[in-house]
Amino acid sequence: MQKLTISKDELICHKKYFYDNVVDKLNQMKEEYRDGTYISRKQRKFLSLCLYYKKQLAIGKPYQLRKIQQIIDKKYADIFEKDEKFKNAVEKAFGYDDFSSANLGCYLLEYVKKKSNVRQHASYDNKEILEKLYAELEKCDIELANEIRTKIEDLNTNITKKILEKIIGETLVVYIAEKDIPIDRLREWNPYIMQFHRKIRTCPYCNRQYITPIYSKTGKTRADLDHFYSKSRYPYFSMSIYNLVPSCKSCNSSLKGMKEFSFEDKTPYEISMDDSAEFRYWPSCKIEFFEKDKAIHAYKEVFKIEESYEFHRNDAKDLLRKSLRYSSDRIRELAEMGYISEKELYKFIIGKTSTKEKILEEPLNKFKRDIVKEIFGERILKMVEE
Repeated sequence: MQKLTISKDELICHKKYFYDNVVDKLNQMKEEYRDGTYISRKQRKFLSLCLYYKKQLAIGKPYQLRKIQQIIDKKYADIFEKDEKFKNAVEKAFGYDDFSSANLGCYLLEYVKKKSNVRQHASYDNKEILEKLYAELEKCDIELANEIRTKIEDLNTNITKKILEKIIGETLVVYIAEKDIPIDRLREWNPYIMQFHRKIRTCPYCNRQYITPIYSKTGKTRADLDHFYSKSRYPYFSMSIYNLVPSCKSCNSSLKGMKEFSFEDKTPYEISMDDSAEFRYWPSCKIEFFEKDKAIHAYKEVFKIEESYEFHRNDAKDLLRKSLRYSSDRIRELAEMGYISEKELYKFIIGKTSTKEKILEEPLNKFKRDIVKEIFGERILKMVEE
């Protein structure tokens, strides 16, 4: 519902990850397939195009992705049509599945092992590996490094990669979520870090479901990352950060599913659904999602906004009932008695109402703001929002 933003730290992390993990694979593909089958000249040129635009494919804004797609449509529109194997190889080279499935600490441990100059099959209790790990963590936050060092030294069991990932992950999320450590100094990047860092609490498509991540000893979960431009159709955009939209499973899997947005549609990084549409209830006593901007129509249809919010009609009905029971004259009369202010009375009657800037912090914030404004008026909305 609110326009999404990406911090400079995230862009640095994502670009670094993309260059370290995707670019080398694309270069390898230019030479040959793993089974020794050489790729065609056209396919090699396509890979050269991807490498030329590597920065834009990693952190390019939506308008830059559209420009790349225009070039591909002009020169390589049929690049995948007759060679499913090449398409699968491109998708694997961009490596979204590896990115999305990695545990916290996985990439960091691979990096420190490689930089430690130990043999490839060295165990993770190797002193050089652990010292390199602490050194990398100290670049980010000394307190974080010391806490992880203490936890590892206190272990009463064999040190394995799985155990280290668990210690790093459980400790790291606390520092990212609560202490705002500079993640751009950390040799670690995956969807969990992205979502803990952003602190988006509800789905930006529907504002009905929480998408807060959890990473603990007993389990982990996070929001889906929806590919606004389909991963299966545009595998070269599968790791573009502005093509990854954190969303709830209902919106991503159940409602959007295999439906596709076009390149004419605005992404959540370009448009605010809060500014582009508003919920209405009175006088029809039916939930309507009124479009103020035509660009919002695709969202309304794909995510079934009106149909979904019909289940919250009673919330709107309750606010209407309260407005009829407590007229402005009655509120003023009660306030004049001196026990409680007009503002506090309205807050008590209406309940918590978030400011526009906090729409994604709690479910239904957009819906409630719009209905309060419609029924009680904008003056009262400004009075009760917090």
